[in-house]
Amino acid sequence: MASLITNEEAAALTGIFNDIFDTFKREIVVWKEPIKTVATINESYLYGYGDPSNLINYTNSPVSGVYNAVIKYTDEMESTYDSNVTSYLPEGEARIKVQTETKNFIEKGKTERIDFDGKSFNVTSEVTPKMFLKNEFWVYHLQEIK
Repeated sequence: MASLITNEEAAALTGIFNDIFDTFKREIVVWKEPIKTVATINESYLYGYGDPSNLINYTNSPVSGVYNAVIKYTDEMESTYDSNVTSYLPEGEARIKVQTETKNFIEKGKTERIDFDGKSFNVTSEVTPKMFLKNEFWVYHLQEIK
């Protein structure tokens, strides 16, 4: 089957798309569920004899990664009605476009939040692929955490 684009043109176009990503990318921090590390297990205690029955003997180690993404805030702000304030409050929404390495980190395990611009966001959508020739980008929709 004949192609409308030669291999050289395809390489040039995919290079341009990578240049666009590199030009507009910004750093985001992806926070995963922390790893719980058990320090020691106290097996000598007996319940009901004055000693605490279960001491806290674990630590949580944060897991995060700094990645690049193209960030786009939505222009159309949705509103919700808050009866305590008696007005409509805008909900902050954003969309990020990431490369495959970032998508793999977000998809592996539980992602607690994504931080950028001094704000924290939850992922509110499934990942959407955006392919162009041989370029792979992935889009997530986010909701700001209040």
